[in-house]
Amino acid sequence: MKNYVLAAAAMLTLAAGSAQAQTSTVAKSLQSSAISDTQAALDALQAGDFSLAATRLELASQNASRLKIRNITQKLAGAVPKISANEFKYALAGSSTLSFDAFVAAKNTGETSFTDDQGRTVTVRIFSDEASINSFMAAAHDPAMIAKESVELAEMSGAPALKRRDEDGALSVLLMSESDHALIEIESASEDAVMAVIEDLEK
Repeated sequence: MKNYVLAAAAMLTLAAGSAQAQTSTVAKSLQSSAISDTQAALDALQAGDFSLAATRLELASQNASRLKIRNITQKLAGAVPKISANEFKYALAGSSTLSFDAFVAAKNTGETSFTDDQGRTVTVRIFSDEASINSFMAAAHDPAMIAKESVELAEMSGAPALKRRDEDGALSVLLMSESDHALIEIESASEDAVMAVIEDLEK
C-alpha cells in the first residue's frame, strides 16, 4: 500500500510541476486539494487506517489527473488556433474511435468542441487514465483487434494512432501523445477538418 501512496505522490509532483505555469484559481485549488489528500493518505497509512488511506489516495489521484489534463489542454490550445483552453470541460465520455469494453464505459476526460473556419464542428478529447492507455497500446499492436474494430493503424509524430472512418465521410482519430502519456482523440463529420487539426499538432 505504501508503494501506491508514494507512486501517487510522485505523480502528483510531476503534475504539480507541469501546472505551475497555470495561475487560475481552479488549477491552484486542484493542486492544493491533491497535496492535502496525499498527505492525509500518508498520515492514515502510518496510523494503520488503510481504508482511509485508500480513499484519500484516490481523491489525490483524481485531482492530479485533472491537473495533467489541464496541462495538456494548454499545449493543445497553443498548437491549434481554434482550440481554447478555457472551453475544455471535464466530462464523462467514451471514445468514438474504439468500441471495446475499456472505451465503451464513460470515463473522466477533458473535452471541447469548436467550429473551424469552414464551419465544420470538431470535437477533441483527452484520455489520461492508465486503463485507456494500456488498452489502446494493446489494440495498436494486435492486428486481430484492429481488424475486429474496423480501424486503421497509422503513425503520427512517431507514435501510434488509430483511425475510424464512417461511410458518410466522418473520421475519428485516437492518437498517443508519448510526451504527455495520454491519448488525444479528434473527431468530426469532415475528414479534412480532423486532418487539419492533426497537421497543427504535428507542427
